[in-house]
Amino acid sequence: MKIKYFTNSMVLLKGKKVSVLFDPWITFDRTSNTNLYNFPETKFSKTEIASINPDYIYITHTHADHFDKTTLNLFNKKTPILCADYKNNFTEKNIKSLGFKNVIVCKNNETFNLSNDDQCTLFTAEINYEVDSLGIFKIDGITMLNANDVVYSENQMNKIGKQFDFDFAMIPYAYQGPYPAFYENLSEEERSSKANEKKIKNYELMYKFIESTKPKMVFPFAAGCVYGGDKALKYAYYGVGTANEAIEYCKNKGQKFKEILINCGHEYNFDTGKRSAKFTPITHRDQEEYLEHISKHKSIFDDEFLSEKLEKYFPHNELVSEIFLIGKSYQQNLVRLLKKARFNQIKWQKKMNIISNKAFFIDVGHDHLYRMNLADETVELVKEDNIQDKNYEIFRCSYSLFIGLLTGHFNYSNVKTGLMSFYRKPDIFDPKIHTLMSYLQL
Repeated sequence: MKIKYFTNSMVLLKGKKVSVLFDPWITFDRTSNTNLYNFPETKFSKTEIASINPDYIYITHTHADHFDKTTLNLFNKKTPILCADYKNNFTEKNIKSLGFKNVIVCKNNETFNLSNDDQCTLFTAEINYEVDSLGIFKIDGITMLNANDVVYSENQMNKIGKQFDFDFAMIPYAYQGPYPAFYENLSEEERSSKANEKKIKNYELMYKFIESTKPKMVFPFAAGCVYGGDKALKYAYYGVGTANEAIEYCKNKGQKFKEILINCGHEYNFDTGKRSAKFTPITHRDQEEYLEHISKHKSIFDDEFLSEKLEKYFPHNELVSEIFLIGKSYQQNLVRLLKKARFNQIKWQKKMNIISNKAFFIDVGHDHLYRMNLADETVELVKEDNIQDKNYEIFRCSYSLFIGLLTGHFNYSNVKTGLMSFYRKPDIFDPKIHTLMSYLQL
């Protein structure tokens, strides 16, 4: 068996009888429809990617760096697509919406035969079970784990480690997220310090994956993305380290395994134990020209995108009917809509038994913020300079994007890092408010 690494979580397994492609996502020619780009830069052509022609494609989940319409549309729509058995299977629905005719939903912890000799077993993640999945594949007698960017669960991973004898594991060494790079309450020095803390925490999670699953060989992967616009220039504060540094961290703590380090576009052959090329570590400093280039790319939700000349066309007319934008002169006070959305959010808050007096504010560029509190149903207008709350978080994004969130056109977990910025006081992570932001909908 061979593995070929493309970028992020995109990997091709090539066995004697079957090939499986994981999470195809390429930002061709430095372009992106989601403000999310490959990192480091990839230079694959569409023809080259289309020629992979895998026997199966496994989509782990529908975040933009794992489920990409542009890349998926390069493949034959008869290609079997594997996905996990989510309770509300948006992954299955999204794949079918692209026209794929053979979507295979693999029952949780049940073996699916890829060929007479090869098989896979998929699991929904114990944490974020509505969103993430992980896969175990046995090809050419080699048992391997694809953990993509599943959040580590000691309970689940210990069970899987006892159930399978892993020859090889692809494990995340970093997790993306808006903190600390896009939190405005932090100084540059604080961002740098917090980013380093996050990097080490990520390495520790990789260590825990290895402790639980005990693979003989480890390929550290994922974390291969960067955001466009001004956020590209803040890559140093993402808290993303390097694969070779993650390996060193784990081995310094006493773990014993063979590391498999591969650059984009290169292969590792399990039969010969050799790589197609020597591994070269890459950091953001090596990609300065690329980062500078994509920093000039504006999302349609950036303030600079909608000029006064274009303003008159939004809401839509026949000239620009397919772009989700609302010009400033068409924008409205959001109190009425937010009261309805907060009413719906409270239903989920009660289901989750979340009790809190945390305040949260929405900033869509108006001359005031919209204040809400997890303790009640009120929606108030507050100037940022007049905030009296001691425990709060501000969510900043364009008016158009927020309307898309309210109406369910966009998913908070998909857009928060790339298209939003934040301010919180005190600087303490509160997962409850971020979970509930996905339910602030009409």
